[in-house]
Amino acid sequence: MKRKRELANLKEQSHGNVARNAAFPKEYIKRPKQVPRNATNRKKILITWSTGTDRAKEAANSVVSEIFKKNHKGNIKVVDPTTHRIEPSNIRYFAKGIDLDKVGLSIVNVEQIDNENQIPLVKIVESRVALKKYSDFLAKKKEKELMELGVLNKSYKNLVTDKKEDNLKHIKISWQIESDDLKRQKAHEIVSLLKKGNKVTLYLDDKNNINSNNWLENFEELDRSQKGEPPRLPESVFQKRAAVLETLKEIVSEYANDPVLLGNMNSKMIMKLIPKDVKPQNNDKRALKELRKKERQEKLQKRIQRKKMNEM
Repeated sequence: MKRKRELANLKEQSHGNVARNAAFPKEYIKRPKQVPRNATNRKKILITWSTGTDRAKEAANSVVSEIFKKNHKGNIKVVDPTTHRIEPSNIRYFAKGIDLDKVGLSIVNVEQIDNENQIPLVKIVESRVALKKYSDFLAKKKEKELMELGVLNKSYKNLVTDKKEDNLKHIKISWQIESDDLKRQKAHEIVSLLKKGNKVTLYLDDKNNINSNNWLENFEELDRSQKGEPPRLPESVFQKRAAVLETLKEIVSEYANDPVLLGNMNSKMIMKLIPKDVKPQNNDKRALKELRKKERQEKLQKRIQRKKMNEM
C-alpha cells in the first residue's frame, strides 16, 4: 500500500510540471547568458619593433596598448604629413616602418564614437618627446601605487606639485590680437605675474590653433633650429605679427630679463620670460624705451631699403 501511494504522488508531481511547462513556453524561460567566445579567446596584439632602444620600445608598446584599450580593433586616426589632413588608419599598418631611434607615438586626442567605441588620434613625435611622456606616465603610475599603499601622502604630493607649477605660468596669445587688448589686458596679466616673481612662457600662434583643445601639442617640437622654413606670409600679415612681438618685448622689458625666443613669425613662437631681481628706476625705464624705439626705427628703415633693392 505504501508503495502505491508513493507512485501516485510521483504521477501528480509529473502532471504538475507538464502543466507549468505548457503555461510558460521555452522562449519565456530565463537562461544564464553565455560568455561570447571572442571575449575569452581574443588574442593580445603584439608589435615587434626592429629599431629603437628598449625604453623606446616600451614607450611605443605603452601607446599601442592604450590604443587597443580604447578601440579593440586598433582603428585610429592620423595626420597625413603631406596633406595635413586627418585620415583613418589602423595601428597594425601605421606602426610598420616607424623608426623608434628617431620618432615615437603619441595619442593627442580621443574621439568618442558611442558608449563602447573610441577612435584615438595618433601623432608621430620626436623620440625625446615620446620618452618624456612615457616617463611621466610611469611616474604618475608609481605615485598612484604609493598613495594606495599609504606610503605617499596625497596632500603633501599635491602641495609639492602646486609649488613647482605655480612658479611657471603659461599665457596664450593670438597673432590676431587687437592692439588695445594686448597693451591693456594681456600686458596687465603678464606684468602682474612677473612682479610676483613668476616665470612666464608666452605662446604665440594663429587664433584657430591657439584656441584648439590640443593647442600645446603644436609647440612640442618647436626649437630654435627648425628645418624647412614655413611659407612666407603676406607682408601685411607679417608686419602685424612683427608689431605684436615688438609690443610684447616693450611690455616685458621693464620686468623681465632678455626673453628667449623660439620659432619664427611665419608660424608660431614661444617667448620665455624670467623676472628681474631688481626693478629699474624710472629714469632707466624711460631711457630703455627710447633706445628700443630707436632700434625699431632703424630696423624698419633697413627693411624698407632691402625691399626697394629687391624691386630694382
